[in-house]
Amino acid sequence: MIKPILIIDSNNFICEVLKNILGRKLGLPVMASVNIEEAAGFYTSREMSFILLGADWQGAEMKQAVDYIKSMRPNQPVVIIIMVSDKEEHPEQLLTVSGANGYIFKPFTEGEISDWIKSNAESLLGMPWNSVTAQSHSSVENAVRSELESQRIEDLMISLTSIDFATKAKAVVELGRLRVVDSIDKLVELLYSDDDDLKVHVIVALGNIRDKKPVPDLVSFLNYSDQRIKEAALESLAKIGDPRTVRPLSRMLKVHDDKLVLLALKALGMLGSHEAIPILEEMLQAPNAKVRANAQWAIRKIDGMDV
Repeated sequence: MIKPILIIDSNNFICEVLKNILGRKLGLPVMASVNIEEAAGFYTSREMSFILLGADWQGAEMKQAVDYIKSMRPNQPVVIIIMVSDKEEHPEQLLTVSGANGYIFKPFTEGEISDWIKSNAESLLGMPWNSVTAQSHSSVENAVRSELESQRIEDLMISLTSIDFATKAKAVVELGRLRVVDSIDKLVELLYSDDDDLKVHVIVALGNIRDKKPVPDLVSFLNYSDQRIKEAALESLAKIGDPRTVRPLSRMLKVHDDKLVLLALKALGMLGSHEAIPILEEMLQAPNAKVRANAQWAIRKIDGMDV
């Protein structure tokens, strides 16, 4: 669950603009206040992903404001980003004096603030942007299930026990398309059936659901004998985007199969984890031009240069 972003700025217009961009456009939980005491109260009652603080104070006053906010939860450090005027000549000095963690300039465009959030999602929100998107989509989709759709899902869950392959496979595909998180345990059970054709459908469905729970099971199929299953597992892990998979995906770069290597490069790029960069840099020396190009893309993707 993504924790809220707390916006504190004496200008109500800035608060509303950020609520619109971060909340309505990007689907992130947002809280905002023009009053620092009220905002501090919000922070006292719940944890925040990070805090955007308007630079309405200068020098020692800014440090007092930052210290005041941090004092609300002294044992739980929070990232505080100050929003400084683009006319500020020495923002780094304000950062040093205040004790904040970073700064951004205002005014800003919707594109600028969106790109900033996406590029820094792992440090600000605790996960890469593709995982944020998957989680928010899952929450929204599960929240709007109609009664009719709920009945449909119940029927599909029952169909997973069918002895007819076509019926079972169709249910697996549909549960993946609907991103039914509650079906994960049943789908994982089917992963260990004797039918490799069914395994492929299940792996694809788990990737479409994009929940991290089945990641260890999917990783175990990276060394499976069936090529289709290894490829499906790589593609599903790319969709899920769990940083824990950096090492197993990196090992796939050593196999003697260019298609698997290319899929592993794609998956590592989608993870957005800087832990993968050293091994990706090694792949820039690969003899295969496609491998080199995809390694370069993955590095750019991780660095936020390719969105």
